[in-house]
Amino acid sequence: MSILNQLASTAMSVQLSGTCTKTLTRKIGGASQVLATEYHGDEKAFSGRVNMLPEPYLTRSGMKSLKAAYNAVRTAFYKHTMPYGMDAAGGAGADAKAKGERLVLVKHIADGSFVASMDALLADLEVARNACAGVWDLIITDIEASHVLGVHFDRDFFPTAQDIKKSWYYAPINPTPLPNTTALDGAYMPRDVLESIEERMEEQALGRLRFGQQQLALEAAGYIQTLVQNTARISAWADDPNRGKRPPVGSNVVSNIKEAIGKLRSFAMPESSMGLALIDLVDQVEGDLNLDSFTPEDLKNSVVYSELVHSRATKASDTLTNGIDNLFAGFGD
Repeated sequence: MSILNQLASTAMSVQLSGTCTKTLTRKIGGASQVLATEYHGDEKAFSGRVNMLPEPYLTRSGMKSLKAAYNAVRTAFYKHTMPYGMDAAGGAGADAKAKGERLVLVKHIADGSFVASMDALLADLEVARNACAGVWDLIITDIEASHVLGVHFDRDFFPTAQDIKKSWYYAPINPTPLPNTTALDGAYMPRDVLESIEERMEEQALGRLRFGQQQLALEAAGYIQTLVQNTARISAWADDPNRGKRPPVGSNVVSNIKEAIGKLRSFAMPESSMGLALIDLVDQVEGDLNLDSFTPEDLKNSVVYSELVHSRATKASDTLTNGIDNLFAGFGD
């Protein structure tokens, strides 16, 4: 089976398109020069800005909750999808930048879980948006009356309630089938033209698949490297006679690694030699880490255990880094 048709039977295309209002901070004219003079530095190294929506108004306006709801949609979307679109301006291979189109597994569409979870988050976002817009004008009036911004208050700077309603918004997420060679069936073209089109489609699909897999592998490598660094800090802390507060492990570090490695396995496309090699790499990394044998609490409570996990994570990081170099060598050249 061709890569194109494997993809078409395994994944669907999705995009996240949204908008939000401008950042509610404002530059203070001349502040850079004043700060540079005060601290005997170069004004290019300093900047002065005023937060136009400070607490308690950030919370009371509902803007804090609105931002959280907006970010929750993006976080969930990226958590369950793989990059598939590339920004042409970013170059190819390792220099490429993910943009636009992403893939979601067909199994998550078929069981309804992906669409249902995204629709629920979009509904939460709408509730937060309406709540914020409903009190917005009153909050701005309160800020003006409080004089908390001093001479920097400017009602015209703030978005209106209507602006809030029109922004902090994502379009509905509608999975669509990927193009495949069966779309050419029955096309009235010379056979050599059809074959040329199929070859181009296959080449493009392979390139975009490899790009997405590479991005997932790099994401997993980043999480593993975080575990390496966090456990190294604990060892350094234990060896320091003047040690202060114990460095944190990170409550999500283990779950982040599990999710990233699991997603890489899911998008490996095992029908291809590249997919089989990716699955083999994931198996090796999981074997090196043995993630199910410890929890963040274990690392927090035992320096000895933290050092053991540091050794495992270092080996896993080397395994994955070398695997990425080998599997994607020359990609985009």
